[in-house]
Amino acid sequence: MRKYKYADSLTMGSVAAGSFLAILIPPSLGFIIYGAITETSIGELFMAGIFPGLLLAGLYLATIYILCRRNPALGPAGPKTTFREKMGAGTGMWALIVVFAVIIGGLYFGLFTPTEAGAFGAFTVVVIGLARRKLSWQLFKATFAESGVVIGMIGFLLVGCLVFNSFLVASGVPQAIAAFIGGVTQSPTAILLLIVAIYLILGMFIDALALTLITVPIFFPVVVHTIGVDPVHFGVVVCISMLTAAVTPPFGIVVYAISGVVKDVPLFTIFRGVLPFLIPMVICTLLVVFFPQIATFLPGTMFQ
Repeated sequence: MRKYKYADSLTMGSVAAGSFLAILIPPSLGFIIYGAITETSIGELFMAGIFPGLLLAGLYLATIYILCRRNPALGPAGPKTTFREKMGAGTGMWALIVVFAVIIGGLYFGLFTPTEAGAFGAFTVVVIGLARRKLSWQLFKATFAESGVVIGMIGFLLVGCLVFNSFLVASGVPQAIAAFIGGVTQSPTAILLLIVAIYLILGMFIDALALTLITVPIFFPVVVHTIGVDPVHFGVVVCISMLTAAVTPPFGIVVYAISGVVKDVPLFTIFRGVLPFLIPMVICTLLVVFFPQIATFLPGTMFQ
């Protein structure tokens, strides 16, 4: 993007906002953690994230188009290319498409469970790496060791979360929150909007993973068992809400991560570039809250 003289604010903002699509479009670590905490089907969560992810991507594109129409200096026109050249530029993504098709296709048609899908996806990656002669023994060992560290970290986090959840149930906190919310409103939509607002505020100061582990055990019993919201729908709402919170100042962990990589761009410039993308994030969140079918339609068509 710098090669074609795009403005740093648009470049950094689009990279920061685009990184969140990985949390919605499967395979998503956020859905895996949510599913493990709440015992919700991870396969259904993966399917539920596809349409909201595509919707958010479309809203991002519309935002970029509007920004560049208002100020063409943000994204100057690049060299013209033919349709054949555009299609040819995507041939390098065939490996990614194959892995995605194997994992998501297998889950959708009920060929294997999410755990088996992960194993089959890893096996497919190894086969592709060997076929392309890009997977050495040293790289394989390094990848294996790094995966073990990540799995161990997530495992200990989940164990701590389950212990925390047990104490919450014993203390009666979810029941007290349910009684409080029930006294405020009985509308599932209004309650979801209230929770979204809480996530937006807390997300300014707390990391997304920590926020998930702390709040989901509290909100899930209230929203799903007391109010009757679909657990898959609630999972998508939670993930999108935390996306929005993770780029808002003063915390904005993703913004600080990008600032650490691109050291020659001021932090203020990155925050300024991200702010326009908060609008499509909020719009996507509201659409999913008011129209649950965006998240629940695809899981309902899965082959069990």
